[in-house]
Amino acid sequence: MCRRLCARRVNSLLALGFTDDDVAGDGSGRLVDALVARGSADQVWTRSSG
Repeated sequence: MCRRLCARRVNSLLALGFTDDDVAGDGSGRLVDALVARGSADQVWTRSSG
């Protein structure tokens, strides 16, 4: 089940324009930046509520 779920998520990321290199291994910086809000609490709040 996990392999199917993971494959679906990877396919979704590829459909959003990420590349095989973006989703390989630990993920590219571009992928991490798109998925993870980083910074101060105010910066994270602004990004997540925008």
